[in-house]
Amino acid sequence: MQDKQQPKYSLSTKILLSLLLALILGFIADPACLPFVNQWIAPLGIMFINLIKMMIVPLIFSSIIAAVTSLHEPQKLKRIGLSTIGLYLLTTLAAIAIGLFVANIIKPGIGVSLPGDAQISEKSAPALMDTLVGLIPANPVAAMANGEILPLIVFSLFLGMSILKMGGEKGKLLANFFAACAETSYTLVGIIMKFTPIGVFALLFPIIVQSGVDIVLPLISLIGSVALGCLLHGLVTYGALLKFLGKMSPLRFFRNIFEAMTVAFTTVSSAATLPINMKNCQDNLKLRPEIVSFVLPLGANINMDGTAIYIGVSTIFAANLYGVDFSWGQMLALI
Repeated sequence: MQDKQQPKYSLSTKILLSLLLALILGFIADPACLPFVNQWIAPLGIMFINLIKMMIVPLIFSSIIAAVTSLHEPQKLKRIGLSTIGLYLLTTLAAIAIGLFVANIIKPGIGVSLPGDAQISEKSAPALMDTLVGLIPANPVAAMANGEILPLIVFSLFLGMSILKMGGEKGKLLANFFAACAETSYTLVGIIMKFTPIGVFALLFPIIVQSGVDIVLPLISLIGSVALGCLLHGLVTYGALLKFLGKMSPLRFFRNIFEAMTVAFTTVSSAATLPINMKNCQDNLKLRPEIVSFVLPLGANINMDGTAIYIGVSTIFAANLYGVDFSWGQMLALI
């Protein structure tokens, strides 16, 4: 019996080629073809995003319950949760500090002129108590329908702990049911991932055709600062954590989550990247499902290091744009 023939190109290679093709064709394409691109190519990207988003709620719901019931010890869940949140706070702190550091060196915004009708708008942050109240869903089904991840996580944790506490044959039956649902969700995510090269091209190509070089050039200092900040954070902060805390080669880590990184780059969405990230961590990095199922959904909501870097850089960008002197004390307050 002959061995099954291995694919000529890996999924990571196909995604990389699709990314490069979208960039090259996007820059050389005639803007006149934009109506055709928006009608026939962009919808494929929307369909790909919808496929991924379709899996967010069932994947988080089933996998967190399966993770909790597989731990058997509620104290273990508490220990993992506290250490995870503590680590997320530290990496976010490092991220915004790196963003401010890079922005103060590159000084984005200097030399950029604003349109004459540009106005400043302010948006206040939600109150802490409102945020805490919002964690408890009055209607879990509505939270699922609206894609509210944190309330969904809280409900899943409570339900998982209830199944764990119930025990017995009924508890075991429910635990096995949700474990099967989680495994089915991972399988379906694996099928969706096969369409990633098409999705990446369909998402990126229309943006490049529409934006072009003329729009990108005035913001090159902002884009470059954010990109450099993300690169430094990935290599320095996460590289050190992987090497000394995780005892893993950073090169191996980044190679095995390349699909998730590419989807994150093209969709600019932590939620949309979550299913593929979970699949990569389990299949490629061979991490324990109960750890992946708890840590990653939580991180997609409270560990937005890329956003932290962008906030740091864009704050300095806005200050330079309006000629405002942003002091070190104000930067410390921002951190």
